[in-house]
Parts: sequence; structure tokens; C-alpha cells
Amino acid sequence: MDALFHPSSDRLLCCNEPPYNGQNYFVRNGEKHWIASIEFYSNGLFDASLVETVNAEETASLPLSYPLCYPPGRLEDTNNFSEARAYLLQHYRGKGVEFGAAAQPMPFPLGCHLTYADPFKVGEGCTTGYEGEFVPVHYQTDLNHMQGLPDEAYDFLASAHSIEHTYDPIGVLSLAYRKLKPGGRFFLVVPHKEYTLDKPRATTSLRHLVEDYRQYNYERYVFDLMDFSEYAIFSDELYETAHNWHNSRQKYEAFLDGHGPDIHYHTFTEESFAQLIDWYNANEKPWSDYTIWPVLDGKTDLLFEFWVELVK
Repeated sequence: MDALFHPSSDRLLCCNEPPYNGQNYFVRNGEKHWIASIEFYSNGLFDASLVETVNAEETASLPLSYPLCYPPGRLEDTNNFSEARAYLLQHYRGKGVEFGAAAQPMPFPLGCHLTYADPFKVGEGCTTGYEGEFVPVHYQTDLNHMQGLPDEAYDFLASAHSIEHTYDPIGVLSLAYRKLKPGGRFFLVVPHKEYTLDKPRATTSLRHLVEDYRQYNYERYVFDLMDFSEYAIFSDELYETAHNWHNSRQKYEAFLDGHGPDIHYHTFTEESFAQLIDWYNANEKPWSDYTIWPVLDGKTDLLFEFWVELVK
């Protein structure tokens, strides 16, 4: 870690009242960060004797930002989502935006400046399905629109388990490229279709993705909804949602504005995502580099995702 605890300006807090129930936080610049790893104490980065006990009212008054998770020595040593993402994000610096974090923001190194984007405000839409604290919504937008974000302004953009919810993933790459500074990074956490509710579905073909990019229309929208509702493994509630949305052009217009059903419009594997990036690089503005870390063998019950980083 390149920034440690400073007693003159930082605080360590613990709240034993509900709904926090013993949660520890690091506070800097008026923002609180959930301390997700005991290693911060055991390795001497934080001094447990400096932890203040505060009430729920004071805890709630501090806006939540990214958690602090101690990165393992190797990606193969990770045992949960937070550790894997902390390992891959440990060298990130500067100013960034995370999309769709809700109550599960990714762990970034201390010192990063994060703002958050989500199409829903807390208590609206899909946010009602989460438990716990929510990060503030600075930009009410999604990956397919990125409304309000200035061009060439960010050192990094990030999103976990969101790209499959977009109707135009190639368009997302184009927008991200525009919003990043030269050398900026776009970090994506992508669920592997073979280990999720999408297992019975076909992997979305490159041709399908390119056609979505060139002209997404009502017929393609209906196809995506019906493919999900017919083949994915999910609850009766999601089945009804997909069916109720597919037969209304008015709802389709709302969907294009970022207010559609929260389903997986596309499915991915590491290979199919690489094909998507390669097509974009050959036909649009090329990213200077990209890396895909595959699903970890033997840990798909805990880590059913792969990780993608594109560098502008």
C-alpha cells in the first residue's frame, strides 16, 4: 500500500449498532471505506488501538466509497471476489468511475478518487435487490450511455457484472475509449456463461454483437428478451419480467433510455470476449493493449467470472 494511516487526518471507526453490527471503516476526506481484510491490522498498516466506536447516526452520515481489501500474493491464491479484484486493481491510481457498484463496490488502492454511476438511485429499480450500504450515485447513467461523463477525463473506468446487461457491448468499448485519458484503463468483470444462469444459452456470436453495434432495433431487443426468458435458469419473477417487456414498443423506448428489464442480453466466454475486442481493434479505434485473465480452475463455485483490462 502506498498510503498509510495518518492519525492527524484519518480515522478508524467501528459501529456496533445495527445495521453496521461491528463493521470497521477507514475514513479519509470525509468518505468511509469498509475494511475488508484483517491483514491491514495484522501487517501493521492500521493500529487497532486507534479504532473509535461510533453510533449508527454518525456512521450513516459519512458517504461510502470503495472497500479496502489486502491483495494476495498471486491471483491463484484468491478465495473470493474481493481478493481477486484487489489483486488485479492493486496498481490502479488516479481518478475513475465505477458503473453499477450499488452495495458491492470493487476494492481499489487507497488514494484512488472514485465516483459512481448507476441508472437507478438507491431504492429504485434493481437496487432493491441488494442488502447493505450503497455507494452514492454521482452520475445517473449506465455503460451504454455514460451521460454526464466528460471526454478524456479519467485514468480508469470499471464495472463488475454489467457488460452482459448492455444491449450494445461494442458500443460500450467505444464510449469507454472516448472517456479515458491516453493510457487510461477499462476494467471489466465478466461472468462466464458456463458457470451462471446462462449455461443453457448459446454464447453470443461475434456476428450478433456486431449487428447490435451497427443497428440495434426493436426486433433485436425482442430476440434478446425471448432468448433470455426461454433458456436462462432463473426465477419465475425474472421470467415474467422478460415476457412483460417484450411486447411493448413504448417499453422498448424506455429501455433505450436506460430503464429496461435487468437481464443478461448477451453471454460471454473468455474466447468470445477476445473476439469482440479484436473486431473492435480492427474496425474502430484500436486499444493499445488488452489482457484477459481466465476463470480460475477449481474455484468456479466461488469465482465464476473472468477479468478484462483494456488500455487506451
